[in-house]
Amino acid sequence: MIKKLESLHDYVKKNYEAGKYDASANEYKQWTEDYQAAATTSGHADDDSDYDMGYQQSMTDHDHGFSFRNYPEAAIDFGNLVSGNRMHEVADFIKGYNAAKKDIVEKTQ
Repeated sequence: MIKKLESLHDYVKKNYEAGKYDASANEYKQWTEDYQAAATTSGHADDDSDYDMGYQQSMTDHDHGFSFRNYPEAAIDFGNLVSGNRMHEVADFIKGYNAAKKDIVEKTQ
């Protein structure tokens, strides 16, 4: 078991040093900046539901020409189930995001 962990560590370190994770880091940075910009310019009050914030984020992504995000809804729902509903904010955000994405796609067809 320790040998496998050492092997995994060496593999990740080698790829990290080769810059193979830079694209993921840049994508995460862009997503964070987009999210923060949308949160500060959306005009939403702090008491808006997570579903509404997800819906608005999807609309903002579309309006700014960004591609839609693919959130792991099933994984989050499972995590929410096994964690005693501790991930409900994330699950609600994703449901709102995906609902807006569906509405946008249906309107453009």
